[in-house]
Amino acid sequence: MRAVLRFLASVMMVSGALLIADAGATLLWQEPLSWLLANRQQGRLEEALASPPQRVLDRKPLKGDAIGRISIPSAGVSDYLVEGTETADLRKGPGHYADTPLPGERGTTAIAGHRTTYGAPFRRLDD
Repeated sequence: MRAVLRFLASVMMVSGALLIADAGATLLWQEPLSWLLANRQQGRLEEALASPPQRVLDRKPLKGDAIGRISIPSAGVSDYLVEGTETADLRKGPGHYADTPLPGERGTTAIAGHRTTYGAPFRRLDD
C-alpha cells in the first residue's frame, strides 16, 4: 500500500511540475505548440505563393488559400495572409474577411488575427 501511495505522490509531483512548466512556456512564448503549428502553416503558404499562376483569374479565392503577405514592420508582423476568418483559416495566419474588398482593391479591407494563439501574429500591435 505504501508503495502505491509513493508512486501516486511521484506522479502528482511530476504532473504539477509539467503544468507549471507549461504555464511558464505559455507566458514566455505565447503558446509554443500553437506557434509551432502556425509556423508550419506559414511555410506551406509561402510555398503556395512561391509560384503564382501565370495569369490572374477573375475569381474569389477559396477559404484557407494564401492571398498575399501582410507586413507591419513597427509591430513585427510579416505573415502570409489567408482567405477566411474561421478557426481553421486563422491557424494558418492572419485572415481576410470575405465580405470586404481584397487587399489592393478599392474600399476598406478587414483582416483578423490572434494576439495570443496560432502564432500570435498581432501580439505587438499595441506596442
